[in-house]
Formats: sequence, C-alpha cells, structure tokens
Amino acid sequence: MVKTDGKRKRNKSEAAKKKADTGETGSLDRLMNIVADKRFIATVLLYISVCAVLLITHIGGVTYRADTIADYDIVSPRNIQYEDTSATSAMKKRITDNVSAAYKIDPAFKQDVEAVFKNILEADSLAPGDVTRKYYIGKLREFGLSEEMIILLYSLEKDQPVQLRLQTYTILKRLDTNVVIDDNELENIGTKIEELAREEGVSTGLVPAIREIILSAIKKNLVEDPEATLARKSKALEDVMPVMKTLRKGEIIVRKGDRILPHHIKALKTLGMLSRSTSWMKIVGFAFLIGFGFLVIGLCMRTITPDIYGDEKRFIIFCILMFFTAATSVVICSFATFQGAGYLQGAPIAIFTILVCVLLRPVLSLVAVPVLALVITLTLNLQLEHFLVALIAGLAAHFYSIKPQDKDSMLKAGAAVSLSNMAAIFILTLIKFTTWQQAVLDIFVFGALNGIVAFVVSTGSLPAFERLFNITTSHRLLELSNPEEPFLKQMLINAPGTYYHSFFVGNLAENVAETLGVNALLVRIACYYHDIGKIKRPYFFAENRMEGHSQLDEISPTLSALVISSHVKDGVEMALDYNLPDEIRDIIQQHHGTTKISYFHNKAVAAADGGDVPEESFRYPGPKPQTVEAAIVMLADSCEAAIRSINKPTPKLIETTVNSIVEDRLFDRQFDECNITLKQIDTLRLTLTKTLANVYHSRMEYPDLEDFKDQRKKEQAKTTAKVQAANGKR
Repeated sequence: MVKTDGKRKRNKSEAAKKKADTGETGSLDRLMNIVADKRFIATVLLYISVCAVLLITHIGGVTYRADTIADYDIVSPRNIQYEDTSATSAMKKRITDNVSAAYKIDPAFKQDVEAVFKNILEADSLAPGDVTRKYYIGKLREFGLSEEMIILLYSLEKDQPVQLRLQTYTILKRLDTNVVIDDNELENIGTKIEELAREEGVSTGLVPAIREIILSAIKKNLVEDPEATLARKSKALEDVMPVMKTLRKGEIIVRKGDRILPHHIKALKTLGMLSRSTSWMKIVGFAFLIGFGFLVIGLCMRTITPDIYGDEKRFIIFCILMFFTAATSVVICSFATFQGAGYLQGAPIAIFTILVCVLLRPVLSLVAVPVLALVITLTLNLQLEHFLVALIAGLAAHFYSIKPQDKDSMLKAGAAVSLSNMAAIFILTLIKFTTWQQAVLDIFVFGALNGIVAFVVSTGSLPAFERLFNITTSHRLLELSNPEEPFLKQMLINAPGTYYHSFFVGNLAENVAETLGVNALLVRIACYYHDIGKIKRPYFFAENRMEGHSQLDEISPTLSALVISSHVKDGVEMALDYNLPDEIRDIIQQHHGTTKISYFHNKAVAAADGGDVPEESFRYPGPKPQTVEAAIVMLADSCEAAIRSINKPTPKLIETTVNSIVEDRLFDRQFDECNITLKQIDTLRLTLTKTLANVYHSRMEYPDLEDFKDQRKKEQAKTTAKVQAANGKR
C-alpha cells in the first residue's frame, strides 16, 4: 500500500514536471497575470461602460410618435387597409366649408320697416326738388330698395301710403319669423308675404313693394345661429365615408430621415408596429462592432505607442477619454431634437483629439479618432455626413494640438474646428440642400459650436487631468517655466549661480533634444529644476561661492561627497512637496545617475596613503538615466560645468573635454538602462561640442583708452614722416 502511494506521488510529480516542461503551467500563469493586470481590468470596464452608454438607446423598445424623425426605413410586413385620417379630415373640412351658415331674424327688423314708411310719408309731403326730400330718398336707397320701387312708392296718392303701411303691419303680425334662414328660406318668406298681401286685399301693383320692403328689412337684421349652423354641418357629415388606403407587403411606410406624420402613426398602429421591441441580435452585433473597434485601437496603441500601452496611468487616462467621448455623443443624440443637430458630434471627437494630443501622444489620436467616430456613427444610427464632420473636426484639432510650446494651441484648435466644420457643412449643404433657414442653422450654429465647446471643455478639464494624475503636459511645463514660480525665485535669491547654470544648461540641452527629435520642452524645464536640491545648502557648491575659502575643505572627503550627493535626494523631496510632474522628478533623481564624485574620491585616496577607499561611498545614489531626456540632461549638465571651470577654453579643448565626459559615462555604463543608441550619443556629442564652442569662443582683447591714444599718436607720426620724405624727394 505504501509503495502504491509513493508511486502515485511520483506519477503526480512527473506529470507536474511534464506539464511545466510543456509550458501548460506557464500559459496558465500568463493568463492569470493578464487577468490581474490593471490595464486588462480597465479595458474590460471601459468596454462594458461604452457598450452600456451606446446601446442603452436600443434597449427597452421604442414607441413611434408623430413629428419625429425615422432613424431607419419602416417597412410593412403584410398587406393592410387603413384609414388615412389626414385625408379624411381634409375631406370633411372641405365639406363643412361648403355648408352655408344658418341665420335667425332679429325682431328689430320691424323697426326698419317702420323707418321705411316714415321716410316715405315725410318725403311725400315735400316738394319734388326739396333737399330734405332728396335726403329721405337717399335713405331708402341705403335701405336697399330699388329705384323702380322708390319711384313706385312716391307715385302713390295721398292716402295710399298710409293704407299700405297698415296692411304691411297686418302682414308682419301674421308672418312667422321664428325660422332658420338661408337662401331658400328667404324665397319661401317672400312667397308667404305675397300670399298674405293678397289675402289682405293689397292691390296687385303694390304686392312687390311690400315683399321688397319686408325682405330688405329681414336681410339687414339677420344674426348667425351657431347651433343651427353646427347642426347643418353635422348633418352634412353623416354620409361621409372615411378615406381608406392600402399598404402592400414590403412597401416602405416611412423612409429613414423622413418625418413621421399622423397617417403613418395610424398605419403603424393598424400593423401593431407602433412600439418597436428590443432586437437582441442587433444589440449583439453592435457589441461585437464595439469590441472590434477596441481591438483595432488596442493593437495600434501597442504597436505605435508602446510606452503609453505599458504605462497604467496613461492607459487609464485614454480609457476615461474614450468613455467620455461615447457618453457625450449619446447625450447629444438624446437631447438634441433640432434637425441637423447630429453635426454636433464633432465636439466630443475634437475634445478627445485635443486631450489625447496634449496628455498622451498626438499620433494616437490619428489612429483612435476614425475608429471611434465610425463606431459611434454606426451604433447611434447617425448619418454619413455626421461622421465626416466629426472626422474633419478631429483632424483640425490634431493639427493645432501637436505644437507643445504654443500657449494658444487650444484656442487655435477650437477656431480651426469651428472653421473647418462650417466649411464642411457648407459643402454638404450644397450637395443635400433643404432650406436656407436650416442651412444657416447648420453652418453658423452647429458648425461653430463644435469648436467653441471643444475649446471650453478641453481648457477646463486639462488642469483636472494634470493634477489628478500628476501628468506632464506642455501647458503644465510652460507654467513651470515662468520665472515667478516659487522654486525659481527662491533659487535666484539663495543660489544665483545654480539658477543661471540651470537656465544655461536648459537652453543647451533643449538644442540637443531638438536635434535628437525628443521632447525638447520637457528637457529644458527639467534642467531648470534639476538642481533645486542645492537651495538647502547653496554655499557648499562652487557656482554659488565667491572667491575664497570653501567649507568643504574643513570636513572629510567622505562627508563632503555625502553633502554634494545629497542635493539629488533633497531635490526629489522638494519636487514631491511641490507636486512637480513625475517626469521632472525622475530626471532630478537620474541626472547624475550613479556617477563617481571623482574630486573627493581622489582626495580620499590621497589621504588614505595607499589604503582601500571604496567607490560606493563616493557615487551618487542613482538610479541611472531611464530615458533619452534624462541622458541628455546628464551630459549637458556635466559638460557645461566642466567647460565653465576651464580658464580659457578653446574649440579644441572644448571638444576634448566633451569627448572625455561622454566616453567616461559610456565606460561607466550610465546609459545601460535607457533606450539611447550609439548614433544618438554621437549626435549628442557633436551638438554639445558645437553649441559650447559657439558660447565659449575666444574673444579679441580690446585696448584701453590710454593705449588707444598712444597707438593713434604713433600712426600720425608715421604718416607725417612719410609726407616729409615724399616732399624731400621732389
């Protein structure tokens, strides 16, 4: 039994060994390491977040509403017949408009009849040419009586007008006026008047007169009867049939981009399509699309910008910017109800581009912007022109954001986005013209807003990213270059030699960095701060001492070396307290590497009289330069200090000194941990030599005033002697 257990253990051990040899355990470990990697966690969270914000509009179904824009073609799935409510309403309106209004007679019409007879009787008593008689005749014309009837009435004998008046009153009493009046009813009333007149014994010649007088009074006193009019219109609509329309299977009800009208809503309701349920297949497809976009951007980042891909802090910043862009695009699509508001998609893309260029690397935006804009356009069902405007906004923002030393780069980028978007929308408007009002709104409002919003948001959010992640940007570096910065002012007052040395090294190193194509602005500003640790004990350093006794001569070489090297540690602590960017703090820590403090080491060796003096006590704590920028600062600092210590430097001596320092750093293996190449080191050496030779070139010695006067007298004497000799020969 024991043997069997031992055999099993040996078999398990051999299996584990075999699995380790075949790499199975290594693969599992690598997988676990990937899962535990912060970048992997950030990518997964970003993917989930972006999918959530972009696909939320596709989840939960959609209810179509009138006066909204269709985001895709809506097609009928079967044959149906439905009422076209708009057409039916229009037909009913035409019918009701043709129905004449109903009127009723105002009882006051009898007073108008009395006024007619009063005018007749008053005028009949006057002479034919009398002015007052003409006035009464004019009143009858205004009443509506014809000329023939007026002549007839004034041709009556004396008692006939009075008799006609009495007969008319009798007819009015018998006449039923409580009826709804229209054109037909007026004719009926006229006929009734004639019948009553004959019954009252009115002569045949005067019957038309009574009819005209009463009907004229009635017409002048007609009042509309709303209830009767409404009843007539309702009766006219009783036999109206609704307008029916037929939809065939596969026929487009509403085209993408068209406005949904009420009759579309009726058709969709009949089809049972008024509410659109969630299409999970579509959501899965969009999720794969987003994942593919992430894969493309991730592979390009890993290939083109491996330093950002490997830096967890910068990688997280990139993830935040991507999520912000996606979320902002969704907000714009959700709340922008104006036609053409999709052009505002240029704003989040421009913001993303500016911040990526400033915070990370400009080339990264060229890769990420097209992919991100395309994914957002497809996922949110935007138009092709919206994608084009967003892409142009990203390119314009990129062009003006790649100039790190331009303080107004963000303002210029915002202006470029506005102008380029306005031009792009103008061209698209010419191709797809709608109305002049819409064109003006698209070009001068939506186009210009992209740049304005991009500038405001980028400028406002940049300091937050700088402080929160302590990241170095060109804008932060330009702030640190201000001579009013506390450290620089303190250095100028307490360590003026170090101050001028730092600024000179900064200009020297910047020239070298530009030649090598690295971050020249970072190199220059790092040089300004690389010796801030000397502010604590400035009098121990040669550049801050006047001619005279050095306090380092009074202490041991080991302690002197410790004091000199401590300025690196002090500088790092001060950088941490002042919250200087990490890149500058790293250069402060690395600008001496682990080089040997030769002067005090040699002094210690001489004092030891052959004894063993370990170099470790006379070396800077390091680490060695980790970047090309740190290597440039190291060599520029060492070479400038060495050349400044030479009494009368010549170009040859400068070249020899620079070569010696570069060779010493190479042999000391100070550049083993940074990615600088031998070709770059050679270019750096030549640039330092040329620049230092131009600065420290020999100058001619000018004589003082007395020497100049003596020389002038000698020249005048020689000239006089020559003139006299010439005259003598003559």
